[in-house]
Amino acid sequence: KQWYQRRVRGAIGRTMVQGRTYGPQITVHRLAQPDKPAQPIFTQISEQVVKLPSPDLRLPSRAWKIKLIGEGADDAGGVFDDTITEMCGELENFVVPLLCPTPNRGASTGQNRDQYLINPDSTSPEALLQYRFLGILLGVAVRTRKPMDIHLAPSVWKRLVSLPLNTQDIDSVDSLFVSSI
Repeated sequence: KQWYQRRVRGAIGRTMVQGRTYGPQITVHRLAQPDKPAQPIFTQISEQVVKLPSPDLRLPSRAWKIKLIGEGADDAGGVFDDTITEMCGELENFVVPLLCPTPNRGASTGQNRDQYLINPDSTSPEALLQYRFLGILLGVAVRTRKPMDIHLAPSVWKRLVSLPLNTQDIDSVDSLFVSSI
């Protein structure tokens, strides 16, 4: 395990951009305007970040700097962290429908009832760009060593690293399905 962690850290370190404390500025409108409600923060940031070149995001602390429109906050790191937390909340509260609860939650049975799966119904071009941004967010979390407050089921993590799923993995998110086969 330590060997693997050293290899991963080494690979991340070799691709890290040094000499900058934050990346490009991203603008966010958190406050609703009288004529229209505010878009989810996840949507606002994803639309800007997916257009950036990958090397611009390979920084040791903040991949981008947040400018809050209409607010006096200056992003010295706290605003960046706050928006990451808010985006995780938007994902888990279905404001942005990229995730769905495990079937075990709906059935009130089995494990991982408080976990989320990738939403198979979110397949629009906009959703696919948002999934790309979710991947960028996960990469930024690994690169900066700042964990995200997002509760993905273990089977999602396994698939993200190309590990095969087995019956126990399926049972951990949908025990009624497994008991029916």
